[in-house]
Amino acid sequence: MAFDLRQLNKLKLKMTEEKQISDVFTYFFDHFGENEEFLKLGKPKRHELVEQVVGKTVGNLLKLKNVAVMYNFLLIHIPEQSFYHGGCMIGGKMVMIIYFDDIQMGCISVAMSFQGGKTQFVRFSTVATSDPKAMPKSN
Repeated sequence: MAFDLRQLNKLKLKMTEEKQISDVFTYFFDHFGENEEFLKLGKPKRHELVEQVVGKTVGNLLKLKNVAVMYNFLLIHIPEQSFYHGGCMIGGKMVMIIYFDDIQMGCISVAMSFQGGKTQFVRFSTVATSDPKAMPKSN
């Protein structure tokens, strides 16, 4: 089966509409996870806002008392698609991230155990402001 980058648009739609976040990751791994052609498209790139959101969110999820330390944090960026994917380790748990910069939305997967344990999923949105105190007002 030939690789079709338009499948990222389907992933983006699933990210915004899918009720079960696990289905978003299933789609990602089914279509992109081991596809060598896809994996060659991106380059490592930092995204400080995503790093902060992931650290804080996973730290809260794991009920860590201190700042969440992220080990081996790596994001791969595909600029033409405004897409990031990657992972790290936090609190001994494997964390996977997918994020679309153009819609400022992403999902996090946290494997609570490597031996058939539960996996936690979180969907998140980001809003960058020049002044963190000037957050947008909700309607």
